[in-house]
Amino acid sequence: MPRLNRSAYSERSLEAFLHIYLPGGDFRSTNTEGKDFINMLPILSIRDQALQMAVLAISTTALGKTTNNEDLVKQGRSLYGKALTETAVALRNPTRAKSEAVFAIPRVMALFEILFGAEANSSTQAKSWLSHAEGEVALIVGRGPNSYSQSEEAHNLFANARFRTLIAAVRRRQATVLDEDRWKTLPWKGRAKTPNDTLLDILCGVPALLEAIDKLGCMSATDKRKEGLRVYTIARCWTLHVKLLAWLTANPNAIYTPTVMDTTPIHFQDLDTACLTVRYWVTALLLYSSLDKAYGIQFSTDSALTHPDRPHPRYFARLIARSAKYFFQEHYGITGATAISFPLGNAMYHFKNNPAVDQEYLAMILKTWSDPLLPSAIKDFLSSMRRPDVARVNYNITGQ
Repeated sequence: MPRLNRSAYSERSLEAFLHIYLPGGDFRSTNTEGKDFINMLPILSIRDQALQMAVLAISTTALGKTTNNEDLVKQGRSLYGKALTETAVALRNPTRAKSEAVFAIPRVMALFEILFGAEANSSTQAKSWLSHAEGEVALIVGRGPNSYSQSEEAHNLFANARFRTLIAAVRRRQATVLDEDRWKTLPWKGRAKTPNDTLLDILCGVPALLEAIDKLGCMSATDKRKEGLRVYTIARCWTLHVKLLAWLTANPNAIYTPTVMDTTPIHFQDLDTACLTVRYWVTALLLYSSLDKAYGIQFSTDSALTHPDRPHPRYFARLIARSAKYFFQEHYGITGATAISFPLGNAMYHFKNNPAVDQEYLAMILKTWSDPLLPSAIKDFLSSMRRPDVARVNYNITGQ
């Protein structure tokens, strides 16, 4: 294909990609992170062939789906395979591996998995999506924390990638390197942190709690180390509790807090507020669930909604359930569905402990799930994310 035609084709492919990401071309259909990414993508996509191929794979497959052209669908999937191969080549090149364009590839490929990677009754889609989140971690660590303060592009890519990488860490239930102080300070050199940044600093500590809870569950009652680990874990939970309270005090208007506790669906003033609110709720749900487990509370018999000295995890799970309908509105498309998938999955997991107590809230989720306007690709992705058998895939930078 002549150079001019290739350039025009790439431009049309990028336009098609942006149309998928922004339903109707409306910037209100995504959040601030999505807007930042969309603004950077046209520049980044001309800098690396692997990223160009990934964008082209999505737009070609989408065109094939909408026109019922199976040849285009096959071509799109072939391009996706070529993009994976070209990414591997890029990661063996020290210069390419540390470029902002390559840093953006896992996010684009993860979007491909959401839209086109579904397999019925399988966790393959979730495994692929999470492998790309793991890929972002590998790329982040490979560059070092100082590199993310050196340009606006690098900083935004890092800051916007943190939540996805923390989802992967929670799914693994293992401590993350991003909880180290240097990863929570150096990338913001010369910059002020947003409420989202400081909230994710707290969430960074949650995977280590989950790892400790799992270790406690594997220890016998006679293991002399068990009580020490239990006390340490409880102390870590209370430390994060204090940080979460301080975050609320510092950001009183950053999230929405309903005044009535019932099964009324929650509506937010805008998508950014909604996204930050459910991130706070899922952080609290994971934190206070860990604290309850460390204290030995039996979830299967616990029907309470409050504790005398701390919030109850059920409170946050129910708030998340009430929010699902808002995020699944058609005009929020991919952004809405991916923003709620992690919080909603954890809420449903909590409800499974004592379903009789939370059956009304489970029914709310299932009703939203059955909405015919919810795209089948989104349903398949969310179903895949709920399955527990999700493995890790390496995304190693070998050119260093």
